[in-house]
Amino acid sequence: MPNIVLVGGQWGDEGKGKIIDELSETADVVVRYQGGNNAGHTVKIGTDKYVLHLLPSGILHPGKVCVIGNGVVVDPVALMGEITALEAKGISVGGRLYVSDRAHVVFPYHSLLDACRENAATGERKIGTTKRGIGPAYGDKVSRVGLRMADLVDPSFRELLAVRLEEQNKVLQALGGEPLDARQVLDQYTEIACRISPYVADTILVVNRAVRDGKAVLSLTAGAFFGPFLGVSLSLLAVQSGNVGIASAIMSIVPVLIIAPSALILKEKVALREIIGSVLAVAGVFALFLA
Repeated sequence: MPNIVLVGGQWGDEGKGKIIDELSETADVVVRYQGGNNAGHTVKIGTDKYVLHLLPSGILHPGKVCVIGNGVVVDPVALMGEITALEAKGISVGGRLYVSDRAHVVFPYHSLLDACRENAATGERKIGTTKRGIGPAYGDKVSRVGLRMADLVDPSFRELLAVRLEEQNKVLQALGGEPLDARQVLDQYTEIACRISPYVADTILVVNRAVRDGKAVLSLTAGAFFGPFLGVSLSLLAVQSGNVGIASAIMSIVPVLIIAPSALILKEKVALREIIGSVLAVAGVFALFLA
């Protein structure tokens, strides 16, 4: 099996989970390299139902190594909730899950900022956010003020978070929101840091060592028309090259690309504009490789 990158050809919800689950059977390493816990896959195995927002669904396959890469923004509370839920069903992730030490962390103030902005918007100015703080977390990343997983597990974490809380509480109040209880947030995330620290690693090394050893790597992301750097207002080709380029840069490998537009692969009923979007997505990638 070659190294494969699976990219949704639309705005998400293309049914990638079904394809990922199939490809995961022959992959050794499954990598989530972008997005946050506003996305998700629902997988049914027999009578059991698993809803995953951050963990790659490859974690449900015994012996598969799963990676949450540095392009993901990680809500550590949500992630630990998923890990706990799986372990309650007898699925152990110990030794099989690696979370990038460079991935940025989603904190409660990100979710509140998300909600404040969405609630203040009217009509077409609303963006339909899930209010889970993904956009504001990427905003902090681009602004170079965000905290990473490496910071979360560092001894200086409380001091670093205290500075961010002081600033973000002022922003929340300016937007008409309620400030967070800094002590409560500091205590909660100090405790979660202890629980999540065994999973934090340099995932670039993890993936590259797997490639060096001849392992098959499967990488996945959200819809091609979403992205913190190359959004829907830019050209399709730029969005596609951004998604593929991010994966290649993170893994330092040249992958085989699979696009998963629901209209073309899963043959679902979709609007004409979505079919056109899927066709353009495929055409854009071919243009990228021919350029």
